[in-house]
Amino acid sequence: MKRGAFIDTVYILALLNPRDRWHQKAVELSKVRRAPLVTSHAVLTEVADALAHRSRRAWASQAIDDLRADADVKCVTVDASIFAGALRLYRERADKDWSLTDCTSFCIMRRQELTDALTADSHFVQAGFRALMQE
Repeated sequence: MKRGAFIDTVYILALLNPRDRWHQKAVELSKVRRAPLVTSHAVLTEVADALAHRSRRAWASQAIDDLRADADVKCVTVDASIFAGALRLYRERADKDWSLTDCTSFCIMRRQELTDALTADSHFVQAGFRALMQE
C-alpha cells in the first residue's frame, strides 16, 4: 500500500474551523508530508453542503478552489464505475451506517491502494482503514 492519504470531509472542516474539536489534530497532520494526497468530488460536495449557510459559503468555495489547484492533491471524479462500486458496498453493508460518500471514499482508497485517511470518522476504521485524526 502507498504511504499517501485520503482527505476526508472531517479533516477539511476541522482545518477551516478553529473551534472544531478536531482542529488542532488536523493542523498537526497538515504539517506531515504525505504523497499522494487524494480526495474526491464527492468529498468536496460534502464540504460545500456542510458549509452551505451564506455566512460560510466563502470558506467552502476557497477551500475547494485551493484543494483543486494544489498540485499535490489528486481529486478523483466519481465516474459510473466508482459510483456503481460504492452503491454496491452501500447495499452490501446494510449493517453499517456508512454514507454513500463514505462508500465512494472506500472504493477510491482501494483503487488508489491507500490505507490512511485524514479523518476522525470511525467508519473508515470499520472499513479497514486508518483514521489518522484518531491516532
